[in-house]
Amino acid sequence: MANEIEKVNTIAIADIEKINGKTDDNIEKLNTFEFAGVTFPAWAGTRAVVGGGTSAVHADQNVLQYKTVGATANTADFGDLQSMRSMHQCAGSNQTRGIFGGGMGRPVGSQVYGVADTDYITVASTGNGTDFGDMDLESAYGIRSGCSNGTLLFSAGGWSGTTSANLDQMEYYTIASTGNGTDAGNLSEAKSSCGGTSGDSRYLIHGGAD
Repeated sequence: MANEIEKVNTIAIADIEKINGKTDDNIEKLNTFEFAGVTFPAWAGTRAVVGGGTSAVHADQNVLQYKTVGATANTADFGDLQSMRSMHQCAGSNQTRGIFGGGMGRPVGSQVYGVADTDYITVASTGNGTDFGDMDLESAYGIRSGCSNGTLLFSAGGWSGTTSANLDQMEYYTIASTGNGTDAGNLSEAKSSCGGTSGDSRYLIHGGAD
């Protein structure tokens, strides 16, 4: 086993023991498999994709663009979303799939405050967004940052053009399985434009407009 560890890490097993202060056997016990060095979250990758937005003439866009993270280069065309929208209600990804949910849909000359569309893309392959499902309520101005642990994607709060009010609803999507949003309870108060972040087990929401 020690030889395999050395091949993966390119560090001699004796040096690994010195760095960690633990023996070869203990290194393997801590990891529950042969030591393979530092690991990253399951949803980490090398490509970033951005979608939608608003142009200078105040018309929403359906454009998807991507960039290789860490490379000094401009973004390149990835494809298109199903509908033109900005101010997404939620967005997130796992290791292979990205999701864009809801948002503000404003074609030139009209205002549609919220769409229910949810798209998914395969991050490694350029192409248009594919229908994932729908939100319970057409809405926009949701969480300002993705809240995903690589398995679930959460949406919280936002603004509904249907009710002309801030929302207290929370929804989640199982990223690997297409389908509509599922109820995840309610915020302590209705608000839009929230901040949010998540880890493996806890999801935090802060700030926003009431």
